[in-house]
Amino acid sequence: MTTHGATGRGEGERGSVIVPVLVLLIVLSISVSALLRYSAQEVRSVRDLNAYKRAMVAAEAGLEKGICELRNLIVAHGEPTQGELDAVQPPTLPGYVFETPDASSAFSLLIDGGAHHSETIVEGRWAGLVGDWQGYLLRSGVVEPASRRGVVLAQSFQKLVIPLFQFAIFYEQDLEILPGADMTISGPVHTNDGMWVGAESGSSLSFDDRVTVRSDILHGRKDSASEMTGGVTFRNKANTAVSMYVDGEGWVDHRLAGWGVRALQLWGERVSDSAHNVPRLNLPIPHENVPHEIIERAVTGGDPALEENKFENKANLIIWRDSTGTIRAKTGDGAAFPLTYTVYVGGTRTTRTIATSASFADWREGNGTAKTMHSLDINIANLKAHPGYPQTGVCVYTYNNYRPSGTAAVCRLKSGSELPAGGLTVASPNPVYIQGSYNATGTTRPALVCGDAVTILSNAWTDSNSTKTLTYRKASNTIVNTVIMTGNTATVVGQYNGGLENVLRFQEDWSGITLRYRGSLICLWLSTIASGPWVYGNNRYTAPIRDWGYDTMYRDVRNAPPAVPQVYALEALTWHQDSWGEDERL
Repeated sequence: MTTHGATGRGEGERGSVIVPVLVLLIVLSISVSALLRYSAQEVRSVRDLNAYKRAMVAAEAGLEKGICELRNLIVAHGEPTQGELDAVQPPTLPGYVFETPDASSAFSLLIDGGAHHSETIVEGRWAGLVGDWQGYLLRSGVVEPASRRGVVLAQSFQKLVIPLFQFAIFYEQDLEILPGADMTISGPVHTNDGMWVGAESGSSLSFDDRVTVRSDILHGRKDSASEMTGGVTFRNKANTAVSMYVDGEGWVDHRLAGWGVRALQLWGERVSDSAHNVPRLNLPIPHENVPHEIIERAVTGGDPALEENKFENKANLIIWRDSTGTIRAKTGDGAAFPLTYTVYVGGTRTTRTIATSASFADWREGNGTAKTMHSLDINIANLKAHPGYPQTGVCVYTYNNYRPSGTAAVCRLKSGSELPAGGLTVASPNPVYIQGSYNATGTTRPALVCGDAVTILSNAWTDSNSTKTLTYRKASNTIVNTVIMTGNTATVVGQYNGGLENVLRFQEDWSGITLRYRGSLICLWLSTIASGPWVYGNNRYTAPIRDWGYDTMYRDVRNAPPAVPQVYALEALTWHQDSWGEDERL
């Protein structure tokens, strides 16, 4: 009995073990099954995520293609029609089609809203300026043909056309501002390259309006590692001046980690550069051409997109001096224009001439010696009184081809204290000199002066003293009111180009003398003729007291100087992932 009972207990124990094992096996089976299902789902999720990422890249490629095509159409046509936009095709991408899951087109470029001309810009980083603007909507959707999975993206843009005079300062190359005396920039500033800012010890540089920089905003010098300890401030949205130097951080510029966010914290959207995707502002000329070409001679049969933007082709009057020294003039339509005319003053017959020849010396272009400049001089007062002068907004194009060996050919504006009522633009491919006060008597008129370089000669200037040392070339107080479009030389290590503070060139001892300048300073090119390096003193010049400022009359586009260029940009406004519905808008 005892043995039998023991045997029964052993079989029972074995039975009791089997049940948990079976339970464990079932649990393991369920866990393995769940794990396998999870793994399969994870694989599908990873696969779907990768497919989504690839579709995003493909849709973004469609956006990029559409943006490039829109830019090209704007350059070619100014304001492309919807028909021209409809002809834009998406890129060809292996493995994707630009259509919806039901095979409808998912790529479109649409005009979004009406065109606005000479109106205040209401969106984007240039809101508040006056120009032309037009909205566009670009949608780019892709699917994989096999899975019909995909994504659609939408981007809104505005095409802006802004007159250059809306900027207090506009540069094509690096903008360097390193004043030795206090300087305040009172209007908007833009450069299509980088910006280097600083001030000498004891001085300050202040920006009172927005600053937009296509490349990077940097503190200090481009030509050397010399420290600039003067103050630099920008204004925030509350119009409070906020220093570029922050205790515990040092100089806050593009080299600082997190600069993009820090700039927004300090100045809001009033200071932006490449970290904030600032676009280029381009002249409406083909991309392969350079801005200097708009002041160069017209070319018969040249590219219309370039030729229509050249000053010679926009001029009402052309005055030139040929290689023999002979001076001629003609109207914009080719008719001869007499250089002289007769007037009676107090009963006495007097002959007046609008253009003459002269020569003087330029010590900068002689690199410390007196280099002879052969000048075509235009007498603005006599031109204004000419019986054949058209009195409404005139563009004068002038050029000088008389340059004997070892000399240079230049143009000079004289007796321009009072301008014609309709305003006046004078443009030249040569270096231009403004002698004496300009647009300073009576009502200030819309005015533009542009040349390879622009030099200011004071009211005290005499040609006979130009070959003498600086002691004999003492300036006197002078007023110049005009938009100036000019060139500069390039800064390299060890050679500063003089910066904005010296972009207007001088030939006299201006120490203690004031140049009062109001206008808009536009530097679009490196000078190709007046390429002498900037050097201070050493018989070249000494600096004036710079009473300089943006002329607020140019905030009103009705005060546009004749034939003034405009720049355009295609600015991205908003981006989002859209739905497949064609009728859904941003």
